[in-house]
Amino acid sequence: MRSFSRIGALAPAVFAVVLAALVAPAAGWAQTRSAFIGTVSDSTGGVLPGASVTIESPDAVGGTQTMVTDNRGQYRFADLPPGTYTLTANLAGFQTLQRKGLRLPFSTTLTVDIPLGVGSAETVTVEGETPVIDVTTAQSTAQVDKNLISNLPLFSNQRDLAGVFELSPGSKDSAAFGSTANSIQVDGIQATLPETGGTNSTVVALTWLEEVKVVAVGATAEYGEFGGANANLVVRGGANDFSGLLEYRTTRPSWMADNTEGLPQATRTRLSSTEIFSRWDTSAQVGGPIVKDKLFFFAGYQYVYDETQAALTVAPAITKWPRYVGKVNWAIAKHVQAEGTYSYSKSDFRNFAPNFALDAGGLTAQPNHLWSGRVTWALDPRTLWEFRTGGLDYVQDVQPQPPNSKEGPPPRRDAVTGISSVNFSQFRLQEGSRLHFGTSLTRHVENLAGGHALKVGAEIERLGFTTTSGFPGGLSYTDRNGVPDQVVAWAGDIEKGTGTRTTFYAMDDWKVSSKVTLQPGLRYTRYNASTPSTPDVYETSALSPRFGFAWDVFSDHRTVVRGQAGRFHAAMTTSTWDFMDARRSVRITSRILAGGALQEINRVTPAGNTGIDPDLEQSYMDQYFVGAERQMFEDFSVKVQYIHRDYRNTAAFIDTRSVYSPIELRDPGRDNVLGNADDGDLLTVYALQNPGQSFLLFTNPDGADRRYDAFQVIAQKRFADNWQLLASYTRSSSRGRIDNTNANATLGEGGSFANPNAAINADGRSGLDFPHMVGIRGTYHSNLLGGFNLGASYTYASGVAWSRLATFRLPQGNANIRVAPRGTEEAAAMNQLDARFEKLIPLGSRSRNLGLYVDVFNILNKGFPPQTRYEERSGASFGQPLNWVEGRAARVAARLTF
Repeated sequence: MRSFSRIGALAPAVFAVVLAALVAPAAGWAQTRSAFIGTVSDSTGGVLPGASVTIESPDAVGGTQTMVTDNRGQYRFADLPPGTYTLTANLAGFQTLQRKGLRLPFSTTLTVDIPLGVGSAETVTVEGETPVIDVTTAQSTAQVDKNLISNLPLFSNQRDLAGVFELSPGSKDSAAFGSTANSIQVDGIQATLPETGGTNSTVVALTWLEEVKVVAVGATAEYGEFGGANANLVVRGGANDFSGLLEYRTTRPSWMADNTEGLPQATRTRLSSTEIFSRWDTSAQVGGPIVKDKLFFFAGYQYVYDETQAALTVAPAITKWPRYVGKVNWAIAKHVQAEGTYSYSKSDFRNFAPNFALDAGGLTAQPNHLWSGRVTWALDPRTLWEFRTGGLDYVQDVQPQPPNSKEGPPPRRDAVTGISSVNFSQFRLQEGSRLHFGTSLTRHVENLAGGHALKVGAEIERLGFTTTSGFPGGLSYTDRNGVPDQVVAWAGDIEKGTGTRTTFYAMDDWKVSSKVTLQPGLRYTRYNASTPSTPDVYETSALSPRFGFAWDVFSDHRTVVRGQAGRFHAAMTTSTWDFMDARRSVRITSRILAGGALQEINRVTPAGNTGIDPDLEQSYMDQYFVGAERQMFEDFSVKVQYIHRDYRNTAAFIDTRSVYSPIELRDPGRDNVLGNADDGDLLTVYALQNPGQSFLLFTNPDGADRRYDAFQVIAQKRFADNWQLLASYTRSSSRGRIDNTNANATLGEGGSFANPNAAINADGRSGLDFPHMVGIRGTYHSNLLGGFNLGASYTYASGVAWSRLATFRLPQGNANIRVAPRGTEEAAAMNQLDARFEKLIPLGSRSRNLGLYVDVFNILNKGFPPQTRYEERSGASFGQPLNWVEGRAARVAARLTF
């Protein structure tokens, strides 16, 4: 933490200020979510203490709120849900001013000053003119609201979460600002998998969302445990008016074009084009009041069916996926509010991976539950207490497709043809859970070297994950052009990890002057890990200082300069210690000799041969950024910013006992066959001299780092005057020893710090490094002919980095070794345009209509390979895409809104 010595020195001051806040007099409201703040003044700019300010919205449970401006003429309404509001200010001897149609995003503070003209009882009404910049925070957030989500042509398949995430500038293929270690929350509760932080446990239909807020750049001390971004999926709530949706969408088999034309015939024959047999989904949802102003509800249902044969697969994959959600918002008392959200989904898949034969398919069942609850209590006009709880229950059961089973026959893979056959490669049963409790106290303080919004909080999270896995039949064969070459015997493992995260944080929004806000903060986290056989595997602690600023340059709330320096520690994931569970089996690798005899060449015995460094430290990312944002005209802003990240202290395995000696072997070339003109140069590789003697220690090895730099320009027009726009350009670079795609290949038991063969050519461009990214999303509404909507989404992203691997027959067994530095090749760039046209049919009222729309995906009919890149392993399929984007496809839909 040497680079943060100055920031860390602020910690005592932060806690001292917080302690003072608990006893100091104050005025105003504390802030946790969204807020309106501002000053009431006369026509000369003089402040008006004692003015009455009222706020109301059909979206806010609890009804109308009223407060009186303080001695500086200031007001503050905090802990508000996103929605559209009306602000009214009046004072005897002055005109009443009413500001209507103010749109407040989630977790945003908007400054709305209210000038009152001299007069009697006259009321002046101003419609719209909502500020679009939060000038009170160092956070540079990305927000995608329901207007954009519901009117864009989103997703030709069911990757709802990934697609919404990619709407955020700087995000692509689940990588945000150089990392895939993202924190995904549903209504503020962590919803990622405890094992690796994966997002497939987060199932939220698009139509349920009020907004998606992505926090990465400038995140305050209340945010932690991520290396990419924190994305909060805010589920819609009810309101005083009933509203709802019925929708049906479908894509028919003949509505997809072939996008393999122009490829070499051999590639086209192998690749084929995606074929749809049946694809449709249907949704129903409704929200409204149970008790007016007091108790609101929202409920939704979606069912997805998809039978599609993707490129490179031998049979259609089938998905059946029902999803449910329910949410309530309750004003328990005048100053006490509560909300709760629950969702359930159960997906069933029949899987065929690329290059898997028909007898190697798998079946997956995946039920999961997500829930969250929140209570807030305004103890007085200056203090707010909050309590949160929530959790996740997740199961994924992956089994071979009948008549095969986990009892056998054993699976096979050919190292030359790249084809997997006979049985599904590996069965597994995963069971995970999270349980979270958190509380915070926020207090607004004045006249203490400026104004302060101080917040202290504590969180405790208990997580667990169990994986039962193995090879069908206990064996896995590798062939070479159909000739048996190697077999691995493994009876399977049961690995269970449980852990506890305890966090305390303190932060301050310190308004030094009318223009400048400072945001010092400190986050302390303690991690405790265990397994059934090792009750106390390890304990680590992490201190994460943050210091940010926001400068309202011209005091008109239209231009802000922001910056922050901060440390962000990695999330706790059970995969970093569950290997200490003693219920792991021996793995024996044998060469298959002529006649079928076996020659053992390596043996890995986990029991007693793995360990964790007692001085292990939590991995972290240091982030620095500076940027500026300007409101150019009403509802339109432009932002420029530079972001730098250093990923340091990454935890990985090293091997402290194995002895290797260098040998030179010939690169078998792109065909992976020695002895022909395709062969490459000699390569220095490493032969294991003492097989079966390894000791794998999980520690913080030197050189386990990565660097990310980015420059961004973001333009956003909030929905007004019938159109909206979100456009961005990101120029970035991600390089280092630690990759951001397959972490196990770098950090795992066979990774580049544990195995010298895996370290060959390991330093270079990250696998998910996109030097250039462009995103343009926009919609337009017209009232002509009853009304219609247009929407379009364009994405450009540089191709991802890759390089060739070859299979070398070493004394310890076959090894795939990188023969060129990582990132020397670049995949084809992504260049995709999607569009929507919707015709609206009014049904008797402004809020009730029938929409008939058509989405056209991949209008340019490109076939670029996405995240999975090309086949890197030498052999018959080397350089071929591992999958292929669907061709131009149309989807038609009907939706009834009311």
